[in-house]
Amino acid sequence: MSSIKSVVISCAGIGSRLGLATTKALVEIDGLTVIARQLQALENVEDLRIVVGYQAGDVIAEVRRCRPDAIFVYNHDYFSTKTGASFYLGARHGNDYAIELDGDLLVNPDDMRMLLEQNGEWIDSLRGYQLR
Repeated sequence: MSSIKSVVISCAGIGSRLGLATTKALVEIDGLTVIARQLQALENVEDLRIVVGYQAGDVIAEVRRCRPDAIFVYNHDYFSTKTGASFYLGARHGNDYAIELDGDLLVNPDDMRMLLEQNGEWIDSLRGYQLR
């Protein structure tokens, strides 16, 4: 697995459409939070960055349980910005290449492995579209 990529997980949003009064990254599915499932699939990623905002303390505590080495970046303007702003904040001091994941995204572990093995610049290789 390449160590030249940063992985940025955007977990700053409120998740208001879900209606659970919690950020979607902390929703439990079969006893594991969404963010814990992501972190399992990213266990070999060296540069892991989590962008927090809403319920930052809770997200940080959950991530620390699984990945004490994760880097946390605050999006203090999370209420009025979108995922793109969070990605920018998380990636700006990272490695040359960065992968962005939303904190509410569930990805098959085999697909995640394939995603992490891609080299160079690309977009959405899970669907087969690649820039060279």
